[in-house]
Amino acid sequence: MKKRITLLLCIVLLTGCGAKTEPEEVLESKTLTTKDVELLKKHGLDVTESNEVKVDKDGNMIFTVDEKEVKVPFTLLDDKEADKKIKETLKQQIELSEKDTEAKKNSKKDTKKDSKKESKADDSKETKKEEKKETAKKQDKPSEKKEPTVTYREAKDYESIAFSEEYREDASMNKGESYVQRDGENGKKEIVYSVKVVDGVDTEWTVKSSSIVKNPVNKIIVNGTYEARGSISDGYATEVYNLINANRRAKGLSNLTWSNSLYNSAQIRAKEISVLFEHTRPNGQSVLSMANDINGENIVYGRIDMDYLVNLWMNSPGHYGNIMNDLNYTATAVYIEDGYAYAVQLFGY
Repeated sequence: MKKRITLLLCIVLLTGCGAKTEPEEVLESKTLTTKDVELLKKHGLDVTESNEVKVDKDGNMIFTVDEKEVKVPFTLLDDKEADKKIKETLKQQIELSEKDTEAKKNSKKDTKKDSKKESKADDSKETKKEEKKETAKKQDKPSEKKEPTVTYREAKDYESIAFSEEYREDASMNKGESYVQRDGENGKKEIVYSVKVVDGVDTEWTVKSSSIVKNPVNKIIVNGTYEARGSISDGYATEVYNLINANRRAKGLSNLTWSNSLYNSAQIRAKEISVLFEHTRPNGQSVLSMANDINGENIVYGRIDMDYLVNLWMNSPGHYGNIMNDLNYTATAVYIEDGYAYAVQLFGY
């Protein structure tokens, strides 16, 4: 009997001895240099008075920051960039810790939200039921059609009335010449509309009245119809020029210099005075408007005799004054037509 009890006790003891338990992690103590201690304290890591730290089996120094465990590799103390890397390590661990805390908070919130959603879903179902009931009631009632609001207003608009061109003939002007006697101006018409407005929108425009508030002014263009039957004589022109200078020399004055520019204008004027014997041109403009170098003009007509024509000028105070003036340039032109000579002398500085 004793042997049997002893055997049972041994079996029990052996069974108890075979049970496995998790061994606690053994932390190694390491002594730090004064420089290492200062570096760790700079980052808020406490070191014992004996300058020792606990290091786990992975070589991480164990610290407690804000009631949270923080691990810093022991090998960082020998790194050239120890200060920077310790700072980064602490930052990463703090961020991970905060994220973990935030995740736990969100998990609690989500649980509350799910509870609220279920409550709202129930409320939503009840609300929809009530809305369906109200809709059914409205459908049972006959629909009321709203009549549109119709008003009328008055509006004005204006249209341009184009002017026309009016052509007139002038027998005193050479054929091919023309000028604008009057510029045209557009007229103006006023239109009054009655506007139908439906619910604030213009829908219909009806002409109520129209009137001309300004009549157009036609443009008048004058065309010359005279066709010259004569010709310009360069020989007579030279003869008149020489007689003029001879009379000046007789009075102790120098010769006037011939100007081709003045001669071009003088030929036109010789033809024009055969139509209209005036210092005003057939187009109504002054002879001075022909060219900038014209400062005076003598005109004469009569039988084809240059001595006779020049003497008519010399016996006229106004013409004589032009011939004897202090101008520097001149040109003469003679136009022959139907047995008459038309002579022109232009002066310039």
